[in-house]
Amino acid sequence: LVSNGTPALQQITGTGCLQGAIVATYASRGQSFDGALLGALTLGICGEMAEGEGNYLANLMDSIGKICPENIKNKMEVTELEKF
Repeated sequence: LVSNGTPALQQITGTGCLQGAIVATYASRGQSFDGALLGALTLGICGEMAEGEGNYLANLMDSIGKICPENIKNKMEVTELEKF
């Protein structure tokens, strides 16, 4: 379960499509579950990084362009679910 993100993402048209594109990019490496997890983490963390001064959409695009593995590793909030 990914906890990263912000309600501000809901206010931007197209974030669902953007999420799909990020997931597809990661999943194209052959690991669909890992791609989905990394895609959710990436957009959630970038959304959090974009909050603050200035235009949120512009900040979000800048965050996506600047995200790196260290950002994801240091900021990810993932809870493992029990098997059902």
